[in-house]
Amino acid sequence: MAYTKKVDTNIKENEKNVVDSIDITNLEKENMQLKEKMLEIEKQMNQLLSALNNQSNIESSNEDRDIEVISLTNAQMILSTTGKADGKKYEFEKQYTIKYIPESDLKLIINSMPRITQGGSYYINDKEFVQKNRLTGLYKNILDPTVMKNILDKNHEEFIAIYESAPLGQKTIINSMVFDKRLNGENVDANILMYLQNKTNIDYINIEPLLKEG
Repeated sequence: MAYTKKVDTNIKENEKNVVDSIDITNLEKENMQLKEKMLEIEKQMNQLLSALNNQSNIESSNEDRDIEVISLTNAQMILSTTGKADGKKYEFEKQYTIKYIPESDLKLIINSMPRITQGGSYYINDKEFVQKNRLTGLYKNILDPTVMKNILDKNHEEFIAIYESAPLGQKTIINSMVFDKRLNGENVDANILMYLQNKTNIDYINIEPLLKEG
C-alpha cells in the first residue's frame, strides 16, 4: 500500500520566517559594523587633515619669520630679492648694520646673490635658518661679526690663521678694513701690514693718512 507524506505548510512557513529573520539580523549587524568602520576612517582622515593643516601653519609661520642679518661689508650694502634694482631691497648703511629680513625674502636673496652670500659679505645670525637651507658647510668658514670686529687686534700669527681660513669675499673686506685704518691714521700691526702687502701687492705701509679738516 502506498503512503502519501503530508507536508505541514505551517512548519515550512515558520522555517522561512526564521531564516528571513536571521538574514535581516545579520544584514543589520553588517551595516552597523560598516558604519562603525566608516566613522573610524572619517575620524582618522580628520586627524590627518588637522595634522597637515597644523604643519602647513607651522611652515607658513616659519616662512614669515624675521631673520637677523648683519652686514660685514665696510661700506653701504644693498641686498635685493632679484639681485637687481627691480627686486625688494634691504639697505645696510654701514658695516655691522643689522636688518631683520623675512625668511621668504632672504631665500630669494641667497639664490639671486650667490657671490656675496658665499663670500661672507653679510652674516645670517640664525642657526635654524642656516641648517634648514643647507648653509652649514658654508658657515664653517665664514667669519662671524665678532671675529671680524676683533681680527685686527690679534697678533700677526692669529691674524694669519683666521685670514687664511676666511672665504675670498671676507679676505677682500679685511684688506679694505686695513686700507681704511691706514687712511684714517690708525695703527695696524706692522707684521700684518707686511703679510697683506705680500699677499695683495698693495703698499699698506706707505699709505698716507687723509688730512682731517679743521
